[in-house]
Amino acid sequence: MKPILLLRVALQGVLGLALMLAAAGAVSAADSAGGKSLAVPIPTVLPPGELGKMVALGRDIVNNTSTHPLSRQYVGNSLSCSSCHLDGGTNPKALSFLGVASV
Repeated sequence: MKPILLLRVALQGVLGLALMLAAAGAVSAADSAGGKSLAVPIPTVLPPGELGKMVALGRDIVNNTSTHPLSRQYVGNSLSCSSCHLDGGTNPKALSFLGVASV
């Protein structure tokens, strides 16, 4: 499989994680101190089968973009996706991946 195709599959894994979080109702808003506070629990158990493998691969690429064999050729520095998409894209206040699977 070509690296760009593998990278695409891995990114689908990230979207799978976002979909899994949304489907589980992981993102909820609650009023606290006059503002909105978003709680996003990070799942510790991945779904079984291919989806779980894709989510794990996506997480690995997001967190290790500059060193991962599938993505390092596209990175010219030591940044990773999680440099901007904090907490692996699960932080709702920092370029979150949450909800993008439904777009």
